Parts: sequence; C-alpha cells; structure tokens
Amino acid sequence: MHKQLNKKHDHPLRPWFILGYLMNVKMDCEEVIEKVGSFGLYQKILGLFLCLLIAPFFAFNDITQFLLFVEPNHSCTHPTEQVYVYNDIVWFDASDKKIVKQCEIIDTLGNKTNCIYGHQYNYSHIYPTIVSENNWVCEQNWKVYFAYKIYWTGSLVGVYVIGAIADRYGKVPAIGVCHLIGAIAGTTTVFFAHNFVILLISRALMGFVVLSQGMFAVVLVMEFVGIDGRMIISTLFLFSYSITAAILPWIAYYIHNWRILSVITSAPLFIVPLYSGIDSLVDIERKARKGSKDTQKNCDHKQKKHF
Repeated sequence: MHKQLNKKHDHPLRPWFILGYLMNVKMDCEEVIEKVGSFGLYQKILGLFLCLLIAPFFAFNDITQFLLFVEPNHSCTHPTEQVYVYNDIVWFDASDKKIVKQCEIIDTLGNKTNCIYGHQYNYSHIYPTIVSENNWVCEQNWKVYFAYKIYWTGSLVGVYVIGAIADRYGKVPAIGVCHLIGAIAGTTTVFFAHNFVILLISRALMGFVVLSQGMFAVVLVMEFVGIDGRMIISTLFLFSYSITAAILPWIAYYIHNWRILSVITSAPLFIVPLYSGIDSLVDIERKARKGSKDTQKNCDHKQKKHF
C-alpha cells in the first residue's frame, strides 16, 4: 500500500482507499490528503460537482425567493359603468413628473377611496407573480413581508437542525435531505399559492435548507482538497453562484410566468439526493479511528478488487 501511495497519479482519490490507509497508519486527514495528492482528478471532479450543480441550485433557492414576490406596477381598477366618475389620484413631484397613486382613487367630488373595484397590473416590465395573482398590494402587502420573514426565520432554524443531522448521520445524508426538502417545497408553492398558510409552510421549508444545502457541500468538498487548492474551489463556487444569480432574473423575465420559474428552479433539486458517490472525509476518519472489524473487512475486500 505504501508503494501505491507514492504513485499519486496512478489512482484517483477514493474515500474507501483513505479509510483503509487511516486504519493502518496513524495520520490525520490533512497528512493523508497530501500523501495521496491534494488536487488530483478526484478533487477536480468534486469541484465540478460543486460548481455545476450545488452552486447553481443554491442560487436557485436564494434568488427565486425574491423573484416570486416581485410587485408589478399596478393601479386601481375603475368601474366600467362609471369610468369618468372615478380617477386616479395624480400629483407632480419637484421635477414635474406625473405620479399616479396606486392604492387610492378619487371621484369628481374629491372623495378619496381605496381600490374597492380591485387592481390592474402592468406586466410590461415585471411578469405576473404571486403578489399580483393574489392581489397582495396596498393593504395586503404585509403578506409579502411576512413571507420573507418566515423564509429567513426558517433559515435560522435550519442551520442548527441540519447541522445536528450532519453531525449525527454525516454530511452526505444532510445534503441529500436539504435538496429533497427544497425540491418538494418549491414545487408545492406552485400548487398552493392561493393558500396563505400552506404557502408560508413551503417558504419556511425553502428557507430551512437554503444555507445548509450550499454550506455543507462546500465543507464536504474542502475536506478532500489540499490547502493549496481550497482557494480555487471556493472562488469557483462563488463565481458559479454569482453567474447564476445574475442570469436568473433575465430567465424569469423571458419566461414571464412565476409558476414555470418555480418549477425549473425547484425540480432539478431532486437530482442531488440521487448522488451518493462520496462520503465525508471526517466521517471516514471517524470510522477509521473506530477500527471496527466489519469496516476493516469491507475495506480489504474493496482494495483487493480494485488493486
């Protein structure tokens, strides 16, 4: 095995290979990574996995939350039978720019009233959203802010709960759980947008996993990368996230449908739970230090099979 370790480029870095080595020599994870290769083929594959899947999916969850609740330009709907009786409240600012008040209308006698006939929306710049579909404007716009608060409250709770799951069962199951919850909650939003309670639950679940789905994956990949390569991986992750976040509003604009946007940014999250090709190096080291006979037997069997 020692001869094989010296040939850094003969074999990609495999978790079970590290497990077998840790069981036979007393070295910590950093020393093993440097011994078998700190930024080889295996680490580059993990980097692609992080930048092409995890980072965009992280941006999908984070940015779509705002895109679903954008408020299009709107004004009061005028009664068709009295179109000349009610008018928008108009005034001019310091630069003589005409401004129409969005939440009140006035009759010919000067009496102000709320938008008792509903609201009309201008979708030339902003597409239809949950806000316009449910008329969450004017007196009802508190629901939008409440949904935001629920989302970020969920993220506050999620980092502790998902963190406990990661400590107990490992980072890979935690990452899978995060993306599975996000996929289900995101698609649920499409079907229950008119039910305020269910909508809040779905947004809370999206917030519950938003930070963990990206953070744990980054930590997981960093465990397999040497010190010199970690800056490259982290920079590429942030670059991928930023590019996705910059493109996503344009995608939303051209799709012009918040339901389709929610589906295409939620359904792909089902992909990640299907991936189980890696294990946390910290978990591997823990298993190695434990030195159970079953783990040793499985490791020896795999070494004979592949080497």
